[in-house]
Amino acid sequence: GFWVKVGQYLSSRADVMPKPWIEELQVLQDTMPFEKFDYVEEMVRLEFGKEVDDLFSSIEPTPIASTSIA
Repeated sequence: GFWVKVGQYLSSRADVMPKPWIEELQVLQDTMPFEKFDYVEEMVRLEFGKEVDDLFSSIEPTPIASTSIA
């Protein structure tokens, strides 16, 4: 999380970062790996104290996209 955001920020700072670094860090703008659904279920359970099925009427375990959250 934190380091991804740092990389995303730095990739937008062409005024202070070398071009090769910018090119490498820009990958973080468009490509984020997804978490396995087991991990997501566990985090929901820990954060909300309930099972995913108790909180949502339906949920798709296969991700269609991923992102980083600040």
